[in-house]
Amino acid sequence: MFSPEWLNVYLAVAALVLAALIYFAGVQRGRQYRQEDAIHRREEADRKRAQARIDGVVDEYCRLYHANYTGGLHGLLLAGAKNLESERDVRTAVETIRARIGKGPLAGYRLRPGVSAKDLIERAEFDRLKVMNDRELVTQLCHGNS
Repeated sequence: MFSPEWLNVYLAVAALVLAALIYFAGVQRGRQYRQEDAIHRREEADRKRAQARIDGVVDEYCRLYHANYTGGLHGLLLAGAKNLESERDVRTAVETIRARIGKGPLAGYRLRPGVSAKDLIERAEFDRLKVMNDRELVTQLCHGNS
């Protein structure tokens, strides 16, 4: 039915098609690897920027605290806590401060369930001297007095 010459031609064409399919599959996989690497690099850069913001807040808070300038919520605000992007970042900064100086900046604020430290920081109004709406924050977001 098939002569040996035609069989060789069919096998050669099949080998070429198979090679092309393998090549294009490899190209596609390489593209996917590059996209995954780009996503990983962006995520890593975001983590480093977030950690740099946290470190900046912690360092500035500790400087203000050790200079006896301010502490607590006011010190956290002056240190730039409003620039922290998430509750996780705020909690990391607060825990790092607690580890460095032995006392957390939000120790006097017993937040109600469902209220995050980020909420407290975002709603706080302050100047260089004080938190201007401290009583309002305690009444609305906390249990008891600060």
